[in-house]
Amino acid sequence: MYTTIKVESEKTVGIPEKPDWIKAQASTETPGVFQLTFDKASGISVINSFNNADDKLVIATKDKKQQIEIPVSYEGLRENVITFKETDLSFTKNHMTLDHNSTYFSVSNSMTGEETTYSLPLTLTVDQVRNGEFSYIIGRVDREEIYPNYYSYTYDFDATGLDSWVKVSINNKNVSLDVDKLTGDTERGAIVLLISKDFCDKYKGHYNDMLLDEEGYFSSTYQDNVMVSFTQVPEKKVTSLQLKGYVMMNGTLTPFEKVPDDAAMIRDSSDPMFEYADKMTPNFWYVSADKSVLQNGNKIYLEVVGDIPSGYNVGIMNNWAWKNTQATSETIDGKTYIVVSGLPTQEQINEQPVMTVGVANFDTMDILIECGIQVWL
Repeated sequence: MYTTIKVESEKTVGIPEKPDWIKAQASTETPGVFQLTFDKASGISVINSFNNADDKLVIATKDKKQQIEIPVSYEGLRENVITFKETDLSFTKNHMTLDHNSTYFSVSNSMTGEETTYSLPLTLTVDQVRNGEFSYIIGRVDREEIYPNYYSYTYDFDATGLDSWVKVSINNKNVSLDVDKLTGDTERGAIVLLISKDFCDKYKGHYNDMLLDEEGYFSSTYQDNVMVSFTQVPEKKVTSLQLKGYVMMNGTLTPFEKVPDDAAMIRDSSDPMFEYADKMTPNFWYVSADKSVLQNGNKIYLEVVGDIPSGYNVGIMNNWAWKNTQATSETIDGKTYIVVSGLPTQEQINEQPVMTVGVANFDTMDILIECGIQVWL
């Protein structure tokens, strides 16, 4: 990095006085033009900022009868610049998932599905930072699933209380990060930045003004300051939910096996009836039904057998094309049913051959049971 100054004068000028840390080189092509650089031979660290009262640049004519003095100071590294001794910083580049026990961070390759994990505590060693002093900022991260496994993220770097569960410790240049176990049923997210102490002291209380861009997204200017960004997910509920199939005809629930002509059939994951590649849980069930079970006011009733944990609900997983078909929940004699009504058109089936329903925590998308429904017209 260098600074160029240009002096306009009728006489030849030079720089008779300057601080030791400035190296001045006159242009051989353009009189009065000087290139200023930091003189590494001065013995002063290039990363530190300083402002000495006596540091000045004197520009004068040869006889020194005419001269000007310019106070100078050195900025050092920019406030946001930080480098690390580690060469593998891949864990800083992606938003990761942390298990509820705080055992490891994980991130999946979007192309191959291959998962990479990083054990806790996570560590980094700072190499260079402005004035050799740094601190950390913990921001809150909330995510919203736009479509399966694709999220948008919002950040709040002025949020408080995050250090109660995100534990950052600094020992000289060594940084260690650990996270408390998550005992609740709601996911939580955080982002940890490592940045110069000058930056933290200067902007504390209004970090969002600096770290978010005009649209409210995390500014790419500070991407190299990220130590980790993650969402910690609650413990997955392990249940043995099952399904029983019925058709509601003329106000009477008729088990699938008693519906004439095998017009409705149900199978579990051990006996698939059709191909479906987008399963969201191993506990996947299959329903194959003739159009008659959804005509003339008839409905499919799927009894959920087993206890549904708190925070989990019946709902639709995927029916983007089946606009005529709905799924609701109904309780009869203490039993919970997934109720499917409305006959899809052939065009809708051509677009989406299988509709799926099930039981899940739809905030965390923890799926306990999923059922694919195929209808024949």
